[in-house]
Amino acid sequence: MVTSMYKCKGILFDFDGTLANTMQNHYHCWKSVFGAIGVNLSEKDYYPMEGASLMDIAKKFSKFSDPKELEVLVRNKKDRYINLYKKKISFYPGVSDLVNYLSTKMPLGIVTGGHRDQLENTVPREFLRLFSTIVCGDETEKNKPYPDPYQTAARKLELNTAECVVVENAPLGIKSALNAGCYCIAVTTTCNKVEVDEAHEIVEKIVDITKTKIINNF
Repeated sequence: MVTSMYKCKGILFDFDGTLANTMQNHYHCWKSVFGAIGVNLSEKDYYPMEGASLMDIAKKFSKFSDPKELEVLVRNKKDRYINLYKKKISFYPGVSDLVNYLSTKMPLGIVTGGHRDQLENTVPREFLRLFSTIVCGDETEKNKPYPDPYQTAARKLELNTAECVVVENAPLGIKSALNAGCYCIAVTTTCNKVEVDEAHEIVEKIVDITKTKIINNF
């Protein structure tokens, strides 16, 4: 069995689209920022970039190459998102209870492409305190789909990557987890099963991760 290669000693969660129902919020903020420079961003183009660094998203759709111009786009997007959703984000059903329960069993982490100021200004502090580590997109040299974010999180938990279970909702994040050597569970909140079929297991709702082969003994 594939699960015999892995141990669940810690769980690393992607944030947007996995724990929180925020992808539409991010899309609308990016669409507004790109619209101001004459770029019409479609959902079809944006969603496959989920998990990528904010700088990579800015560069891909703006076609800018000057780092200063890209930084302005990223800052404008973050400012808009924080102003609109300060402490107002919506978690998927059952997330708070699930995270509270799992945090009593093992260390948990968040691994997100979002920047730390964006996360800390929109997510309740008491929720973030349930996680032993948080790795944000502005804290690693390379972002998803590279292994760096999940390798960094595992190291901070003092675990091997094969001892970490990753919960993701998007292809770039799944690739990042697999590239890092983690066991990956996909949640079909924003993608269909075909789009996330590289994951070891797939569930429809995040609360169902406790029923998976790798976690169900908790």
